[in-house]
Amino acid sequence: MRLRGIRHFAHTLSGTPRENWEPLAVHLAEVADLAATLAERAGIGDGATRGRLAGWLHDLGKYLPAFQAYLESSAAGASGTRVSHKLLGAAHAYSLEAPDVAAAIAGHHGGLPDWSDLRDQVRRVDGLQEILSTAEAELPALAAQRLPAELRTDTLAMDLHTRLLFSCLVDADFLCTEAFMDGRRALARPEHTLDPEGLLGHLHAHLAGLPTTGDVNRWRAEVLQACLGAGSEPPGIFSLTVPTGGGKTLSSMAFALEHARRHAMRRIIYVIPYLSIIEQNAEVFRRALGEGAVLEHHSLASFGGDDGDDPDPKRLAAENWDYPVVVTTSVQFFESLFAARPSACRKLHNIPGSIVVFDECQTLPQGLLEPILDMLRRLVRDYGVTAVLCTATQPALGESDSLSCGLPSVREIIPFAPSLFQALHRTRVSWPRPDEQTSWLQVAETMERAPEGQALCITNTIDQARELFSVLRDRGNTEALHLSTRMCPAHRLDRLAAIRDRLSRGQRCLVASTQLVEAGVDLDFPMVLRALGPLDSIAQAAGRCNREGNRDVGEVIVFRPEDDREPPGWYAEGRRVTESALAQGKADIHDPGTFRAYFQSLYGLGDLDAHRIQDLRRRLEFAEVASRFRMIDTHQLPVVVDYRSGGRRDEGPGALLDAAVERGRLTRDHVRQLQRFMVNVPHYRFERMLRQSLIDEIL
Repeated sequence: MRLRGIRHFAHTLSGTPRENWEPLAVHLAEVADLAATLAERAGIGDGATRGRLAGWLHDLGKYLPAFQAYLESSAAGASGTRVSHKLLGAAHAYSLEAPDVAAAIAGHHGGLPDWSDLRDQVRRVDGLQEILSTAEAELPALAAQRLPAELRTDTLAMDLHTRLLFSCLVDADFLCTEAFMDGRRALARPEHTLDPEGLLGHLHAHLAGLPTTGDVNRWRAEVLQACLGAGSEPPGIFSLTVPTGGGKTLSSMAFALEHARRHAMRRIIYVIPYLSIIEQNAEVFRRALGEGAVLEHHSLASFGGDDGDDPDPKRLAAENWDYPVVVTTSVQFFESLFAARPSACRKLHNIPGSIVVFDECQTLPQGLLEPILDMLRRLVRDYGVTAVLCTATQPALGESDSLSCGLPSVREIIPFAPSLFQALHRTRVSWPRPDEQTSWLQVAETMERAPEGQALCITNTIDQARELFSVLRDRGNTEALHLSTRMCPAHRLDRLAAIRDRLSRGQRCLVASTQLVEAGVDLDFPMVLRALGPLDSIAQAAGRCNREGNRDVGEVIVFRPEDDREPPGWYAEGRRVTESALAQGKADIHDPGTFRAYFQSLYGLGDLDAHRIQDLRRRLEFAEVASRFRMIDTHQLPVVVDYRSGGRRDEGPGALLDAAVERGRLTRDHVRQLQRFMVNVPHYRFERMLRQSLIDEIL
């Protein structure tokens, strides 16, 4: 159909006549309808109205003659000067007493601005009335939308409200633009909804095929039944305190599915701290629920290409988490919640109404604990989220734990946790005497005497693990293996596979490792040695010993290294609290109550909002919050390691780098694929490696 009289367009299609371009009024109407639907679904206060207002105004600046001229020149193949179009709509929303809508519009290209900058930007806008007159015939009547009273008085609530509204607008704009510009991608998007009844059937069928004999499996069945029973509880905040090897991974998923079935929840988001365990757990879920039910979204996730006629549906779903079960990292989850960029925030509106399971929750960074807990509290209270805190070493995160920023009304899913820990007591722990120090030679000798020649030692630092590995090899232990965060992820995963293979075959296996294996990694050694460190780390390390209960007792040896080095900051504080607990005879890692006391002491020693995130959120400084909130130390630079699985160039980063050099740049796809071969190194080490020609700058 030929369109006549259309003077304003939102998008063009290169090489096509004007009648195939998208009319601006059509785009605004479609984005308004979809943003309203998404905002209402997310439970945003007055969401349909505010989402619709954002959609109608987000591209108001495209009515500028200069922008239409830019579209004309671009369609003709000329490189016209880009025209900023976002501030006119933001200014009008601001004039309609909707600053949240104004912020979302101002940020939909480039990112949410700081509140103070937003006020300055909209006040400097010229020509608003002229543009409104131009657009009047195509826009509906837009009335003032004053903020609800609670958002005017509680700026932390306003912070989260604005982020979610921004997410709705950004996703609606992306999806509507995609539908016009690239119908192939739009049609490839998965249309999955969570079917908890069906997935529970898959899970029970999978569990029926697992071993049932023995004390460990009997207790795993008890944990599973407790989780299924707790699924009927009203939404809120739960803890799941289960010792290592107690079946926590599948039982927590069973709780989530039953809870979703009972309360019509939208999706399940499983948050895991470490890349070393995320692929392992995602594979467990795929086997239990089916390949199509689970979306992995993290830096090592492998998606199909984005070229040709068949874009990978999971790649597309990773953009906005529109999927029944999402497995992601703590970094991805929390940095998105505190982000400002459109691409990072696009998924946020799909978190409300979800069950979010935090695996190994004791790893939440203490210096960010206050903003993290405040964000969780508000998601649960205001947006229908159920949060589950999973670990064998449950931190003291509740208000009842005397934590000033603690979570309210945390309910424990396993009422018999103390007896469960005693029943699954599968290790004997020996502690160092006061001031007793152990050399790496003594550690190596102890490992060599381990039953079946299998022992794991976890150190406090990277250098210590390397030193122990050297001692083991110097003593002729050719089967000794090394694990370190200085290895790229592909190397670490290959090394873990080799370790599991040796253990399963009963072969000698002496491993010197950093802390990357101590939480959640499925390894089962008869002997584990752990350098004295934070108490929760020691307990997690002990979980790699006699994990399946196949031996009468496993041996855990805690020692004080002769070169007693440790990472600074909270790690050092945890070590000191452990020393104090040990001196008082209160370091029983088989008693869950031990960790409540430990974390209560630890959290009282430092700043739980070290980067002043909460102050910035109260001032609605979105861009500044995004720059400061980092789950991992960012004073490092990535280096691509030429690691080749099996020694083949096409199975390492070489071919990817060749393609990037040929193009003269790294594409986003290149970077994503290279993540498996990257190691982050401190700036000082990076500069030293450059000077020593240990690394080369290719691009």
